[in-house]
Amino acid sequence: MQAFDLYGEKLIMTSSNTLSLKIFGKDYQVKCTSENIQDLQQAAHYLDEKMREIQELHGSRSNENIAVMTALNLSHELFLAKKQEDKYIHNMSQRIQLLQEKIEAALVESTVDAA
Repeated sequence: MQAFDLYGEKLIMTSSNTLSLKIFGKDYQVKCTSENIQDLQQAAHYLDEKMREIQELHGSRSNENIAVMTALNLSHELFLAKKQEDKYIHNMSQRIQLLQEKIEAALVESTVDAA
């Protein structure tokens, strides 16, 4: 199976489940399922972009410092997304409960009207 990156370039598969990725100028061999190739490649591309943004903002820092700052920023993004998702789930649960109560009240009313 051939896989291609976001730019149409062929991804290098070194074995049936190992993907070669380049992040911040360094090559990494990553094992993954064939179903995850595209997602993993997109994640690596996103990580590379974020690391380069940190490097541009803070100048010539060590790769380790750039990696830690990028990890912190991505963790913060993930935390905010999770918090937003939890709020959405809570709001939807409340709306569902309200709708259930309205349905139950309508059923009780229709039962009383039928009697």
